[in-house]
Amino acid sequence: MKNYEYHSQLAPYISGLIRQKRADGYSYEFEAYMLEHFDRFCIENRHDNGSLTRDLVMAWAEQRPTGQVLIVCTHDTIVIDNSERCQSIITN
Repeated sequence: MKNYEYHSQLAPYISGLIRQKRADGYSYEFEAYMLEHFDRFCIENRHDNGSLTRDLVMAWAEQRPTGQVLIVCTHDTIVIDNSERCQSIITN
């Protein structure tokens, strides 16, 4: 398993999520890889205030070639599609 480095304000939450998932028996390799990209995106695009905002999630979604959004919640990582459903989940 590769150990990725995270540097944004969300880094402690991302690292904690990955540690917990791996402790629960999940490899969480692809998710850790995607979260590294998300972490870098937060820094490069000046969305680094330590919170997930609608603007941040939509900016991430717009640049993803697959049309999928990786959303990190307090209990899990959820991948949902970039559609009207996604927008209603983010705004509610």
